[in-house]
Amino acid sequence: MTLRKRLGPVLASALVLYACDSSTPRDAEPVQVPPSEAARPASEHGAKFRAHSGELLEISAASLPASGSVDLELALEVPSTSLDPLHVRIADASGRQIEAWATVREEDRMSASVGVEAGWLSPGTYLFELRTTEPSPLPIRRYLVRIR
Repeated sequence: MTLRKRLGPVLASALVLYACDSSTPRDAEPVQVPPSEAARPASEHGAKFRAHSGELLEISAASLPASGSVDLELALEVPSTSLDPLHVRIADASGRQIEAWATVREEDRMSASVGVEAGWLSPGTYLFELRTTEPSPLPIRRYLVRIR
């Protein structure tokens, strides 16, 4: 089975869930970078955005760096039970897919950050699937991100 056939139902279900949501898309607003990181060059820490499960995050392509990493902070509904990295699968509508690891924020364990190379992101819709530590039969949170 090809990757596109396997991802088709996942992306379709995510888009159906989004279409059923009556809320408006959340505009991307850069997250405040702590002062210790703000002094680093932009190419080192890139752009940072915050996404919420079940909502569409729209990001302007103009706000992305030409190179380096785009950091996406994924909000968790339930605090992570550990500080271990969380597995993330990122897919686009054309079937491209990458896997990464998200770092849990130590302060409150209510978010995890994942870095994606700016060159991999182009205008389109992306599905981020984060495997959480939630005590549930399917501990996965899904986040939709649209680059416009």
